[in-house]
Amino acid sequence: MKLEAIIILAIVGTIYAVSMPCGPHEDYLECGSACPETCDTLGEVRPCTRQCIRGCFCQQGYVRNTLTGECVLPCDCPPKASTTTTTPVPTDTTLCLDPNTEYRLCGDECPRTCENLNPQPPCTQVCMPGCYCKKGYVRENVSGLCILPCDCPPPAPPKPPCGCPKGPKSCPCRL
Repeated sequence: MKLEAIIILAIVGTIYAVSMPCGPHEDYLECGSACPETCDTLGEVRPCTRQCIRGCFCQQGYVRNTLTGECVLPCDCPPKASTTTTTPVPTDTTLCLDPNTEYRLCGDECPRTCENLNPQPPCTQVCMPGCYCKKGYVRENVSGLCILPCDCPPPAPPKPPCGCPKGPKSCPCRL
């Protein structure tokens, strides 16, 4: 029964993928880039993780015009106002339900959490929009809310070493 369900889902997914309408100069990809090049990022070196994103992507040689959403040749991109242009970030607070979060177009792959207050490099930036903890806040692991580090629950006590020097009944690691 499970195998039949998996086969049906695969067929439906394939039909959906094939029938996915894409615009001019776009192709549907099962595994597209998480950080496709746009007119705004043309020629910039930017960190990006290898993630498979499904959807319509510009064909090779084309980039997305972020103003129109269309795929255009790089020479058809609108001129940049200055070399330090940034993409405006939506500030609509209704996008993020937690008041200690903010909407960002690109977030950290290794955000700070109560269990990981000092993530070790290498942590790359992921260009994935979403709600991320505001500066000074960390994600609480159980509730998922953003809290001040001083409000994190205390860490769990370390597990006793699994040695039974006084016999099997004294070993706290075995039931």
